[in-house]
Amino acid sequence: NMTPQRHLAAMREAIDRTPPPAPRARRWAVAATTPPPISQANLEAIQERLDERAAILEFEAGESRQTAERIALETMRVYRVHVAMGEGLPPRWATFIAPGCDLTEATEEARGRFGADRVLTVVEHHPLSTTTTKKRS
Repeated sequence: NMTPQRHLAAMREAIDRTPPPAPRARRWAVAATTPPPISQANLEAIQERLDERAAILEFEAGESRQTAERIALETMRVYRVHVAMGEGLPPRWATFIAPGCDLTEATEEARGRFGADRVLTVVEHHPLSTTTTKKRS
């Protein structure tokens, strides 16, 4: 027969042996490492930036329209960032444009913008595509 004190001690011992739950952000990060399709609004914003950069190259640098568009597309970099939103909230995907940045530079930019502990994943996104390519966690 167990006394109330022994029962309480046994419950405390069981609680002490129970491992803490994994942080939510980490569980979600593992489950969602591929961003959803990019929104139409984001695609339009990317196209607007491409057109703007091509126009600058055409008028300021004297490039032909075709060459300016090609250069703008080759140098445009778009990244998707999986960002932890806080306790109890699922992470969200953000899209940002970083012309000329490689994946390492974009990851550092994202960490500076959102906080290093909140950036779960950064993926490169082709400017005119709805799918992603390279990943960096």
